[in-house]
Amino acid sequence: MNKDGFDQWISDLTLRMEIGLPGYAAHEKMAPLHRKPMRDFNLVSTDYRTAAVLALIVPDSINSTPRIILIERSDGPVSHSGQISFPGGKREGDEDLLATALREANEELGIQAEQVLLLGKLTSLYIPPSNFLVHPFLGYMKEVPEFILNETEVKSVLLLPLSAFLDHGNISIEVFKSSNGTSVNAPAYRVDNVTVWGATAMMIAEITALINSEI
Repeated sequence: MNKDGFDQWISDLTLRMEIGLPGYAAHEKMAPLHRKPMRDFNLVSTDYRTAAVLALIVPDSINSTPRIILIERSDGPVSHSGQISFPGGKREGDEDLLATALREANEELGIQAEQVLLLGKLTSLYIPPSNFLVHPFLGYMKEVPEFILNETEVKSVLLLPLSAFLDHGNISIEVFKSSNGTSVNAPAYRVDNVTVWGATAMMIAEITALINSEI
């Protein structure tokens, strides 16, 4: 794929998002096996915490094929430490949700908001162990940025090929420890020796469903 091919690929993805999101049906393909469907969670209450994350697609620096930016979180006492995730975090006050995602991407990776070209908002996802309702946003950048890692929050940054997440041969059922210490059976992606599961895998499943959908 060359630069023109990447631009066309982004245009096709934009059109698919305008048509509609795959939503919970896509999430459930990578959901932990014990997880209740989203419709069974009562989110009328406002006692959950609110967060936003940014899923960013960039062209490979050599051949322009689409890659997605993920981070390995630093080890520590906070929920989801050590896991693979999208940059993002807790909303501050009545902050706009997109502003939350962009602020966190800047704080964690040094990404400037003006570098991000927004494709749209993905389907929100509730995470029971941490009681967060997460709002994911999908965007892209025209080239791989120069990352400035906040080492207290981010151990490493990963640029993984999106095509690998489309390969069902890279999905397996494994046992993980959730943030509350319980054992969880869940589907996981294994890409370039990186294991992605839980909420991040569920959000990636919606992105891959968009890629696979026919216009």
